[in-house]
Amino acid sequence: MKKSALVLPVLLLLVASVVALTVMQFRPATTTQTPTNSTYSHLGGDFELASLNGPVRLADFEGKAVMLFFGFTNCPDVCPTSMAVMRQVFEALPEQQKERVQGIFISVDPERDDLERLHAYTQFFHPNIVGITGTKEEIDAVTRQYAASYFFEETDSAMGYMVQHTARTYVIDTQGTIVDLVGEDEPYTTLLTKVRSLL
Repeated sequence: MKKSALVLPVLLLLVASVVALTVMQFRPATTTQTPTNSTYSHLGGDFELASLNGPVRLADFEGKAVMLFFGFTNCPDVCPTSMAVMRQVFEALPEQQKERVQGIFISVDPERDDLERLHAYTQFFHPNIVGITGTKEEIDAVTRQYAASYFFEETDSAMGYMVQHTARTYVIDTQGTIVDLVGEDEPYTTLLTKVRSLL
C-alpha cells in the first residue's frame, strides 16, 4: 500500500513536467521578433534631399509609415501607375490614419525634374506625397542605400532620353526601417495591407 501511494504522486509529477515542457516548446513567438524587418536590415537608412519647401530627410517622418518610390516625372507608365496606387492607399485610409502615413517620390532625373515641376507632379496625386531630388551624387548615394538602380537611355522621341529605373515601392515603418517591397504589378490592396499593419 505504501509503495502504491508513492507511485501515484511520482506519475503525476512526471505528467506535469511533460505538459510544462510541451507548453514552453509551442509558446507563440513574442511581438519583439520582427523577421520581416531583418530581411531588409541591410537596406535603407536616413538621407537628405531637396524639395520645393526645403530639405527633406527620412528622419523627418519618424512616427509615420512611409511609402517610397524612385522614378521621374516624364515616366510614361510605371511612375504614374505607382503614384496612383499610393493615392488609392491614402483614399482608403480614415483621416486619423492618413495623417500617420507619408509618401515620398525621389526623382532620379534632376536635369528635367526641377523642384517646382516635382512638387506639382506629386501634389497632383496626393498632398501627403512629397517630391524630392538632388545632385547626381546625392541621388546615387541614396539609390545605393536602397539597392535601387537607374540609367539613361537615348531615344528618338521628343523627350530625348528615357530613364530605366527600379520599379518597386519601399514600405518603411515608423522607426525608418524597411519592412517590405511592393512590385509595380501588385494591386493597391497589397500596399494598403502592409501600410495598415504599421499603424
